[in-house]
Amino acid sequence: MLARLHGPLLDAALVGTPRRLGVIVATTTHANNGTTAVPFNASGDGLAGKLLLIQPDAACYIAVGETNSAEATTTDVRLEANERVLLNMGKTDKFLATEAVTGTVNLQVYEMR
Repeated sequence: MLARLHGPLLDAALVGTPRRLGVIVATTTHANNGTTAVPFNASGDGLAGKLLLIQPDAACYIAVGETNSAEATTTDVRLEANERVLLNMGKTDKFLATEAVTGTVNLQVYEMR
């Protein structure tokens, strides 16, 4: 489930505290939480079942997958720079992938607790 929330709507929707998990750095070639420069939550259940708050610093595409070969492409969900999104990872979705529209994207990933 993907929820795009802005301003007061985001503040009202947040239940709990965001805990930073890491950042996925990608260019126009995809990367995910297991293949980024500093991998995080890349073993065991990974990101499966977690409620994530994500925010890119540049326009990007995102996708989820079950293995560390998960990749995002231009046919996946597009996020704009600084857009904040709540993403409910499915029970088998262990990996979050991103790909920059142009240049480089730093996708900040937080777990809501």
